[in-house]
Amino acid sequence: MSKEVQESISALYTRLANKTFQEPETGNLTIPYYLYCYDAEKEYEVTEEITRLTNRLNRPDNYLDIPVVNIFQTFLAFLKKNIVGPESLYESILRLEKTAQDEARAILTEQAASEAFFAAVEKQIADYLAAPNPSSEPRAYVFITGWGQIFPYLRSSRFLNYFEKFNRSRYKLIIFYPGKVERFCKLFNLLEDQHPYRVIVL
Repeated sequence: MSKEVQESISALYTRLANKTFQEPETGNLTIPYYLYCYDAEKEYEVTEEITRLTNRLNRPDNYLDIPVVNIFQTFLAFLKKNIVGPESLYESILRLEKTAQDEARAILTEQAASEAFFAAVEKQIADYLAAPNPSSEPRAYVFITGWGQIFPYLRSSRFLNYFEKFNRSRYKLIIFYPGKVERFCKLFNLLEDQHPYRVIVL
């Protein structure tokens, strides 16, 4: 594990463990969205560290029960549940990819940016937050990963700009972003993306 990743995640832990920062209304005057940027080449290291981070935040000194949503896996589940005629949308796209790849990609892009998918993400989060909590502490954060996997069908900027109406400031959304932010967000440090202007970089 690289020292750079360890130090970065350690700093993130300190921020998230802060009781004041755990309040949805603190730290961001508009919407509670945050970007944690990391080097895409260290994807596997960061994934392992996210598991350690959530476990550490769940210990008795914090009692934070944090759901980790992989946006790509959630998208696959959404496609499998979406039935069109005799088959799921997932099965239909797999079939199309054999003969009409452009059409399959167009459907994937449309569905990934659809209000129905965003609603499915919110439902997954809401179901988790509504489940019994073994501690009396609020569920302050939701981690979202998988942006490299869901590319090019959905960019984090589009998701955040449209997801606002689903999140009623009940939790802080922490986006683990494989890239960097300069004037614009750059996925994989290369692909320029729209900057979600109300998002704070951690």
